[in-house]
Amino acid sequence: MANFERLAMVTPNGDDSMIRVRVENVWSTLDVENGEGLSFLVVDDEGTRMHAFVQHFADAKRFKRLLQKGDWFTITGFSVVIVRNEIRMTKQRKEIVLKRNTEVGVSELFNGFIPLDLVPFQDVKNGTVHDGTSYTRDFLGVISSVSDFGLTVDDSMPRNIHNYDPKTTGSIDFVLEDNDGNHLNCRAKGILAVLFKRNWLCYGETGTNICLLTNWRVVGRDGPIQVEDEEGISTFEYDPPGHHEVVHFTNILRQVKIEVLLQGRKLRELRGLPDLQNGDARAQSRQLQRSILLVTEEDEEDERRSVNARSIKEKEEDEGDDRIFVEREDVATISRNKEMVTAIVGSIPNCKVNQSVKLNRTKLNSIARFT
Repeated sequence: MANFERLAMVTPNGDDSMIRVRVENVWSTLDVENGEGLSFLVVDDEGTRMHAFVQHFADAKRFKRLLQKGDWFTITGFSVVIVRNEIRMTKQRKEIVLKRNTEVGVSELFNGFIPLDLVPFQDVKNGTVHDGTSYTRDFLGVISSVSDFGLTVDDSMPRNIHNYDPKTTGSIDFVLEDNDGNHLNCRAKGILAVLFKRNWLCYGETGTNICLLTNWRVVGRDGPIQVEDEEGISTFEYDPPGHHEVVHFTNILRQVKIEVLLQGRKLRELRGLPDLQNGDARAQSRQLQRSILLVTEEDEEDERRSVNARSIKEKEEDEGDDRIFVEREDVATISRNKEMVTAIVGSIPNCKVNQSVKLNRTKLNSIARFT
């Protein structure tokens, strides 16, 4: 069996090294100084990623034919160069140079676990992952909203010194949400924006819409956009298969839904509401929403107009017997998952949570008004 060098261990002095990698992405490049080029993103069985590029564009067709996306290959006769810039494509400060004497061979598939480089959303929000992070990372969440196409300025676009046209490109913004309710505002640009829009039109609003962003860059934490794609290297997948991290994320999401449904059943029993197995789907949806303290905006508006602050206080005192006592952890569960519950039971226009929570010794009083 051949002795393969790990990507993390290759050095500029190791021209005789042999590596075994999977091609994750292939893209063409265009630069004012260097002209056209061809780049690859490769990963080994430890999950180490590295950028590789063709030294002479005349050899681009050969390497594009040999190195197919998604397949495993052995590569020998390459060079390694050090990346001097702090802002780079991968964590490794090295790049592979594919030369004319570089040899490529087909390798057997590796079916083991290759970890993703996932970043917790909270780390982006609190600055643990700094603005303009040095290398691209991975993000996993549920798509909660998508905007329409727009134009954005992209300073990374090449432009010669005689051209003063603006560096604008098409873009689409969307919001990812993790299992803890944290949100990231993301932006796809150029060709990737077009692909994202087409996928959203086909699959959006049809389910949970779990999305994996691979090799995206953190660009800020306080501005309108926190995460942005990097041309060529960035990809996205809807409900991606074959990742342990995605399975874990989905299981947590499913467990949260189960907990919310059980909470709804508990509140129905406390309130004496009929079983949801009876009646049509619309009636069931309405009953469940009422049981988790959902009321219509119209009801609240009527109450604000007809009852002044004094009468509201008197009403709360008179209706003390109608209050539902819920343990602190139950109320927290309802509050944390109210948006998800609405998605489960079906969307009813103009609905929002109307929940008055007061501390009463060791319990919380949660007042639910039912229409």
